[in-house]
Amino acid sequence: MPANNPILNNPYEEPVAHYATNLSGELDYERVMPDRRVFTPDIQSVPVRSGAQSELLEINEAAADYGDFLVNLARREVKQWRLATYPNTTRVTKELLHYWFLRSSA
Repeated sequence: MPANNPILNNPYEEPVAHYATNLSGELDYERVMPDRRVFTPDIQSVPVRSGAQSELLEINEAAADYGDFLVNLARREVKQWRLATYPNTTRVTKELLHYWFLRSSA
């Protein structure tokens, strides 16, 4: 694992890099790849846990039915929505989104 900081991306922005994975989904912390990781239901890149954490991975059930189409479609649609500065939102929601993400840092 990198000595400095294993976190590659800002949590408030679209990912710009990711760690490479093998076919078993094991992360290779020595190889940083550009862009967002493309969702592939065949490769589990999130370690599966038992108990309460296993319930958080329900996306795998949807992926079994729909493959990678829905996840990657949702990512594209959210990106377009952000680029269009959040159309079809209420005034308060739009003000909050602008405050959180679009104001210039002084």
